[in-house]
Amino acid sequence: MSWIDPVKCPTCKGTTKGIGSADPTVQEKRDGGGRVELYKCVNEACEHIRRFVRYGNPRTLLKTREGRCGE
Repeated sequence: MSWIDPVKCPTCKGTTKGIGSADPTVQEKRDGGGRVELYKCVNEACEHIRRFVRYGNPRTLLKTREGRCGE
């Protein structure tokens, strides 16, 4: 399991900045996702937006292998 803090950009591995939250998709809800945090890469050449889903389902966490203090 990887501790995700701070959230890094999955595209360029750069720094991200929190830009708010979003509702989980139907699939994310099915997988036990409750809250989704949005992070935007600060690299102007990238600007990728990462959805960090806060999962409460242990099976899903075993698949994603990512989490923070709440998981």
